Amino acid sequence: MKHFDYCQNNKGVTLIELIVAIVVISIALVGVLSVINYTTLHSADPVLRHQAIAIAEAYMEEISLKTILILIVMVKLIVVCSMMSMITMVS
Repeated sequence: MKHFDYCQNNKGVTLIELIVAIVVISIALVGVLSVINYTTLHSADPVLRHQAIAIAEAYMEEISLKTILILIVMVKLIVVCSMMSMITMVS
């Protein structure tokens, strides 16, 4: 009958049970937070990479357009110079 009285008075948890529960929850929380941290760090990469590619493409287009314009100007200068030399040869 004493055993029955002991079971009725057992309403809480022991200190050891609390410590074990805190340790288990802490380990689980560390795992979940590390996965969230890893995901957050690597999910921003594609956005940054896309922005960097867009900026690089814009620079390349600007450089190629400037190069084309310079070539056009050079060709026009060559044509004008050759025409001037032809005019001076004729006169």
